[in-house]
Formats: sequence, C-alpha cells, structure tokens
Amino acid sequence: MQTAEQYATANRDMLLTQPGIAVARNIYEAKLGGLTFSGFEITGKAKDLAYRQVYLVTVRKGVAIFFVETFYDNRNTFAVEAALRTVKFGK
Repeated sequence: MQTAEQYATANRDMLLTQPGIAVARNIYEAKLGGLTFSGFEITGKAKDLAYRQVYLVTVRKGVAIFFVETFYDNRNTFAVEAALRTVKFGK
C-alpha cells in the first residue's frame, strides 16, 4: 500500500469482516496539521454498548500514521475533533 486512501480502504474492509460492523461514513479526506488524511467511520456494538469509530490515516515518509477515535455517545465528539485540530507535524 502506498497511499492514505489505500490504507483506509484496506482497514475499512478488514473491519467489515467482523459481525455487526457497518460503515457510517465512507472514505473521505480531512486536513490535520497541514497534512491530508483519508478517513472513514464505522458503527458497531461491544457487549450491547453501541459505539462509533473514526479512522484517520496519512502516509508520511513511507510510514502510515493512524488516529482512531472511539465514541460511545456524542458528548465528547467536538472536544476530540478540536484537540486533533491542534496536531502539528514537523518536517
């Protein structure tokens, strides 16, 4: 795999092999720290507790960098997104 989109697609497809996992938002682009990330979102259940996960990936200098956010409710969604917007990447 060479691109962020390829990594996101492969990970999405791997997650979808698990029972009860559904795509909530398909592959999209997002900017973090001046870099372009590919992302997707899934929903599922763990021990009868519903969750939503956001996956963000970029490839930098041949290395995939992933962020995975897990939410059991919507209370902290904005706080986590605001925190990620503060991420900076060096050269």
